[in-house]
Amino acid sequence: MKITLFIQTVFIICLFCVSSPLPAEVIKPIEWKYSFSKDSFRKGDTIDIIFYARIQSEWYLYSSDFDKNLGPLVTEFSFISHSSFTLIGGIRAIQPFKKYDSLFGGEYTYFENTATFKQTLLVKDLPLTFKGNIQYQVCSHTTHICVTLEEEFTEKHFIDSLGKTSGKDENILSFLLLCLFAGLSSLFTPCVFPMIPLTVSYFTKKRSKYTVLGYGISIILIYTFIGILLAPFMGAEMANELATGWFFNILFFVVFLLFGFSLLGYFELVIPYRFVNAIETKTDKGGFVGILFIALSLVLVSFSCTVPLVGSILIESVGILTYKPILGMLSFAMGVAVPFTLFAFFPNVLRLLPKSGSWLNTIKVCFGVIELAFSFKFLSIADQAYHWNILDREIYLIIWIVLFALLGFYFFGKIKFPHDGELQNIGFVRFILGIVTFVFVLYLFLGLLGNPLKALSGYLPPLIRSDVSYNTPQNNNISSHNICESPLYSDVLHFPHNLAGYFDYQQALSCSKAKKKPIFINFTGHGCVNCREMEARVWDDPRVLTKLQNDFILLSLFVDDKTELPESKWYISENDKKQKKNIGQQNMDFQITRYNSNGQPLYVIIDENENMLTEPSAYNLDVEAFITFLNLNKHNF
Repeated sequence: MKITLFIQTVFIICLFCVSSPLPAEVIKPIEWKYSFSKDSFRKGDTIDIIFYARIQSEWYLYSSDFDKNLGPLVTEFSFISHSSFTLIGGIRAIQPFKKYDSLFGGEYTYFENTATFKQTLLVKDLPLTFKGNIQYQVCSHTTHICVTLEEEFTEKHFIDSLGKTSGKDENILSFLLLCLFAGLSSLFTPCVFPMIPLTVSYFTKKRSKYTVLGYGISIILIYTFIGILLAPFMGAEMANELATGWFFNILFFVVFLLFGFSLLGYFELVIPYRFVNAIETKTDKGGFVGILFIALSLVLVSFSCTVPLVGSILIESVGILTYKPILGMLSFAMGVAVPFTLFAFFPNVLRLLPKSGSWLNTIKVCFGVIELAFSFKFLSIADQAYHWNILDREIYLIIWIVLFALLGFYFFGKIKFPHDGELQNIGFVRFILGIVTFVFVLYLFLGLLGNPLKALSGYLPPLIRSDVSYNTPQNNNISSHNICESPLYSDVLHFPHNLAGYFDYQQALSCSKAKKKPIFINFTGHGCVNCREMEARVWDDPRVLTKLQNDFILLSLFVDDKTELPESKWYISENDKKQKKNIGQQNMDFQITRYNSNGQPLYVIIDENENMLTEPSAYNLDVEAFITFLNLNKHNF
């Protein structure tokens, strides 16, 4: 019997171990930045204060502009009144996404990747002095954890942020390296590569080779000038338009389609010949002006191959940093100009370069497929924002699978595009590229089976569950025999399925000691979508309901409840040194300090001495795994 019991216990433990792991850390998947709409202002001025949030991939932030009674936690901004300012109007959420949720029975708004809020105020006196806080909730598409957080701000945050970058733009180095790589890559295109020996020969035979320095500088100046011209239009407002606006996203979708099909060879994007010839006639002018026109000729002749790369860089440079397009074009131009300059100084190195051939068109086709794939990112953004429902995640993945499967067949010579000749044999590099492409296709296919594809999370539509109406029948047969006294806050807080339990930790602990039963702690929230889903799809199983009510003292701790407690119950948290006044603040502080976690749902089971019986559990729609979790805790108790 002992051996059998031991085997059963090990089996239960093993089953529990395969359930969803709990992140054992305090989660904060969002970073706030602050700025004023003006760098300087005077008494009597009207200004906007701007709250900018960078949201980690696969997380989303509930906005501030939907019905608070719907269910999800609305982002709220609070200002403490001061004589130096007057608020004008309310907080404005800048173009959030919208989504109808049948579980809550209404439409809510939310942000992904970035979020922007604005508040207008009148400056009544200087120095401008204000402070306040932001209360908000972020949820994960992949781990299904919701986190309720609070952020304090003062005027110092806004003053200190002047001239500083946003969270997104802090990765400026990686952006510049990407631009530099794009510039170097453009050399290996059919439009640019043949120009290398011609240009080097021209400068080394007819002119002093040091004049090529002016040629390289001219290339850099031309591309950088493009960035300077466009920089004023690529700031934060454009970032918001790209985030949710349909016009620019559809425009870029069409533009990228044109780029892609052009690179595949179906038509040419070229500058009018008369304009190109007019520029070339000016190359005979002496001095730096003549060299400048020679560089401009190169830029125009290579237009059909470089414009997709340049366009991609400019779109990627949209953001808070107004000088980011300038830096991007400067980095791209250096990738183009520096090799020309080096080859002019060391012409013998040209012998190391491969001869022009079909491989140049292969690179061009690769760029074309990538441009086509990225074009659907813009269509997806507009589709999500306006609920057209034409490009969900599955359709998006199928399009990518088809595109990259075609590229794989192209590498193996099974298909060809307009500018391709007959493929005599498949070289080693082409064979490896074909294998890598089909491995990528297989990886994409796993996404159709439910894999989150985290490596591509920034390019794919989010993993949002289907709008399914879940049945949550009320269990009227459940009694309240695990209740020792009337639960505090039961007038405003409730359990699902008519379950009976507590909302105050000390009450539940006292009852646990009296009833000699473990406490099932449910860290939850009013706006926690995934908590509602667990309750609707797991808790409503009759076996789960029976175990919850009969085997445990139930305790639900709402981390986002705003019910203010009597002043005698206020305290200063040891965790963040802030005063906790309401139920939600105290429950969240308890979860962080006691269990080092701030994600919901979180299920912890303890004994009457406050000892955990097993590791906590989180979101997991596997009913059997949840029953195993309950059984294991009961067994350990």
